[in-house]
Amino acid sequence: MKDAMSRKNAASYLREQGFSLPEQSAEAHARCLRLAQEGDVGAQCALSVLFSVGLTGHKDETLAFRWCETAANNGSQDAKRALASYLISGRQVERQPQRGVAMLGELVEEGHLPAMVSLGMLMLSGHSELVPKNESGAIDLLLAPAQAGDPLSQCLVGAQLILSDDPGLQLSGAKWIASAAEGGLSSAHRYLAAFHRQGSYGYPVDPEKVAVHDAIAQRLEEEGT
Repeated sequence: MKDAMSRKNAASYLREQGFSLPEQSAEAHARCLRLAQEGDVGAQCALSVLFSVGLTGHKDETLAFRWCETAANNGSQDAKRALASYLISGRQVERQPQRGVAMLGELVEEGHLPAMVSLGMLMLSGHSELVPKNESGAIDLLLAPAQAGDPLSQCLVGAQLILSDDPGLQLSGAKWIASAAEGGLSSAHRYLAAFHRQGSYGYPVDPEKVAVHDAIAQRLEEEGT
């Protein structure tokens, strides 16, 4: 599942432009800025991420929001999903949760997978009266992005299923978490380390594998994955 507003995608966009990071950060940033100013929506999305995470050494959350809004206004569904998150949280903009949730709902109706992840996470947490807690509904919503290969959705679905009283659903949940680990999600490796530590969900007690998964998780966390 590709999301133009992800750090990974921003880095890929710059590589596609012929730049190597961090060696060519200044040149990459300047090129992305020029393309964004010329109306390239992909560059606008990437630039928003660059400013948000400081990938090229220019961290500015205000500019991150402005370029996100620009890309959203120019039709990017991924940017609209990110803009909805800004509105719900009130970060860099007047908080408008009702508008933000409505935007996510519209994107979900359009089949936008990242929006399904965002709305599913709100349903899991019971964000507010606008999005009541609904674990089963969240799982239903997260299944499509999970099946599309999104590690976060896979882990979220798995984490819910292992709480079931049904051993079959528990094993299914553990498989989803294993898929998320294969996709490079640090929290999924933490789950697998716990499974091997406890000897649960079909995983034997294995201190060596505990150490391996914990080490992978730590590396991914340090890399911001």
